[in-house]
Amino acid sequence: MLAVCAFSYWWWGYTKEALPPPNAGLVVDAKELDFGEAWEDRAFPWKFAIRNSTDKDVKIIRFWSGCSCVSVTPELVTIPAGGNAHVALVLDLTAAFWEKSGATQVVANQSKRSFEAEISPQLADGPTFAGQHWTIRGNVARVLTVSRAFLQLDEGFICGEHFPTQQLKATAHVPLAGIVAKCPIGSGHEATVVCPSPDANEWEVRVAVRPDLRAGPFKFDLTLVPVRDDGRALPSQVIPVRGTATESVRAIPSTLVLGLRQVGTIVEDAVTLESLIGLPFEVLKIESNGSCTEVRSASTSGAYRGTRYLIRQRVSSGSNLEAVRFHVRSREREFQVNVNMAYHGNAD
Repeated sequence: MLAVCAFSYWWWGYTKEALPPPNAGLVVDAKELDFGEAWEDRAFPWKFAIRNSTDKDVKIIRFWSGCSCVSVTPELVTIPAGGNAHVALVLDLTAAFWEKSGATQVVANQSKRSFEAEISPQLADGPTFAGQHWTIRGNVARVLTVSRAFLQLDEGFICGEHFPTQQLKATAHVPLAGIVAKCPIGSGHEATVVCPSPDANEWEVRVAVRPDLRAGPFKFDLTLVPVRDDGRALPSQVIPVRGTATESVRAIPSTLVLGLRQVGTIVEDAVTLESLIGLPFEVLKIESNGSCTEVRSASTSGAYRGTRYLIRQRVSSGSNLEAVRFHVRSREREFQVNVNMAYHGNAD
């Protein structure tokens, strides 16, 4: 029994000396990992010092975090034996309000929440992370809650027509003199803020997309800046605005997928040109990039008269993507409606 106890004492002392210290002896003061309370901010700066408690230099080749809300500089740092090194963080504190709803990320409607993010150093002489991590924590106070964290504008944005004004509701959690809404300078987009009553803590934000948008996707950021009674601006909120503007006439379908076809044969399919605003339009001319492509108006009766077209194509070898361009005039606007025909010609 005495021998067993002696061996256990020897083994405990041996392993204490043989096992490496946590995080390779790198130490961060707990006070420097707690930023206290801060306003919600997408780019909150924070820094802390890492102390090397060993008698050897320690080289960190990068920092890892399980949250995309953390960035660290510098990523590569050597901490001398017994010395210190400072690292700077940029924290996206809006992550404190992120929540998962199924497969969708939503924003929690609360005025204050806690924030935590883990950081692990990867050492030059180790293939994996160090044995432990540091946790940055604090409390995040929200100035504004906006009814929509993201504006996706696809319905009703037809070129040449009046674009509908989009509305958001912003609720203040602290006393404010007002909110300033900003769109990118020179973008042509406009945003205005209306307060329903002097005593209310809610504002209505109206977003007007520039009226001369061309067909295709568009995007910009709406910035809301809360202003206190003393004129001091608090951290802003950014609302991404994304959408697609379309012409008033579309092709259905816009792509004809014909699959595998025999070389030399004739393939045929139909498309319909449709007005999205219910008004007549005129097809001025039709062009194609294929010498073996023929387009003609279909002789049908009823609602599709003059709007349904048959596209005939002589199949050539290999993978092919033919394009047909309809030049259209509608309400004094002239534009193109494109149809693609995809197929693969097989010579066997």
